[in-house]
Amino acid sequence: MKHFYQKQVSRLLLLLGLVSLSNCSSNYGTQEPKVSKVKEGKGQFLRLSIHRPHEVVLRALKHDPMLEIKQVYMLFYDQATDKLKCVREAKATSDRALDKLDVQLPSGDYKLVVLANPTKDILRMTNVEAPLSMLTEAQKVLTRVFIGDDGSLVMSNDQGPITITKSLFRETAHESLTTPMSVTIEPCLARVLVYGTPQVRGGHKGNMPIKYKVTNVMQKASVLRQLNKLSTGVMEQQGDNSSREQRYAKSSVWDAWLQSLPRDGSDLANYALRDLNAHVMANTVYETIEQFAGELNTNNLLYAKDTPIPENAFQKAYAPYALIAFPYIPEELHLANDEGWLSYQGQYYSESQFKTMLQNNSLPSDLKSIVERNHINAEKLTSSEGGFSLEGLNFYYKSYNYYPVFITHFGGDSAHPVYGQYGIVRGNEYRINLVEVSSVGSATPMLYSNDFSPIFSDKHTAISARVMDPVIRNQEARL
Repeated sequence: MKHFYQKQVSRLLLLLGLVSLSNCSSNYGTQEPKVSKVKEGKGQFLRLSIHRPHEVVLRALKHDPMLEIKQVYMLFYDQATDKLKCVREAKATSDRALDKLDVQLPSGDYKLVVLANPTKDILRMTNVEAPLSMLTEAQKVLTRVFIGDDGSLVMSNDQGPITITKSLFRETAHESLTTPMSVTIEPCLARVLVYGTPQVRGGHKGNMPIKYKVTNVMQKASVLRQLNKLSTGVMEQQGDNSSREQRYAKSSVWDAWLQSLPRDGSDLANYALRDLNAHVMANTVYETIEQFAGELNTNNLLYAKDTPIPENAFQKAYAPYALIAFPYIPEELHLANDEGWLSYQGQYYSESQFKTMLQNNSLPSDLKSIVERNHINAEKLTSSEGGFSLEGLNFYYKSYNYYPVFITHFGGDSAHPVYGQYGIVRGNEYRINLVEVSSVGSATPMLYSNDFSPIFSDKHTAISARVMDPVIRNQEARL
């Protein structure tokens, strides 16, 4: 498969000069980076190198929000109290890395958090004297909190706060460490793209576009990723040089779920059924990955919060999934334009045929009883904004069938699930390739809030997945 991204050899480099604030507790968020000579007596100097973990760039898009750094906030927390003491801000003037950044502040022992492209909601968590827990502990937030008005994504340290000691400071900028303190940052969200030209068996594709929507994600999210075991079974540690393809994450409810899984769905955010109907789905399933280029910085619904789940929660009620709306039409039906169809006890009817049978009162007796009990008439079919399933009678509005694809992280054998097999983790792009549609789906969108059956028990979730790159995770779906 032709890659949507290509490796980039050079890093982002930002020519900032010297950054200084005269007082750590004043003028927060208003100072511009200084390019002129910094006056003496305002603290000592610390040299930083801030970069991203993924050196990949989208071929068809000049600026990919998962890679672009526009503005950086360096937050220095007191090592003893975990209270925010100093803030330094730098704006990116070019698409290059903050490779050698000399920051002036009072020398001391700190915990450093770097935020890129912070939104107003995120900045409210970073007032001077604010506790570090505002960034490390999960809060109930919407995905858009991590997306700027310009489509940029909030980024943060990839392995938690970094320890800064007094020994790293120098009296003047040119005496700063030859090798700067390295800080790697990653987007606080993941991206889910569904694409492909699936082979259709037992039927054919209608004229309507294929749609999708990601749902069943965590209610709460933290600014900093919570570390968890690697795919090797070893606990991830800051600076352990682990590869990104080995990493997973931990949610705020992870430990509680290990003890007892909830039955009320309160920890997860699900769209209402009306918002899962194909006609309101904003995401289109394109034939190729490249066709998403124009939407990556305009369509917020392509992005999702961290949703890692422990092995005991590999059930439909707890795992995130992409709901696919595919216009599948059984081979014995030939419909006009965006016409829908109905099924009952293995019999298929075109929408126009069924309306004629209603008008002529020629329905079979058992089907007629269902129609009368549920007040189904030609007008209801015409004015409907979605399908329905009533007593075995299914109406596929505009021929849309619904299929769930549970999102895999590490992948593996669905019959023998392993740690990290399912879930969503920030900084990753999940590419779901629709390979085949082999049977009729559901006439209505499905919510699994009360379905505690294993994920792999559903015939529509037979997924083969493989990790192709530390940031891009591919899986194939046969519906």
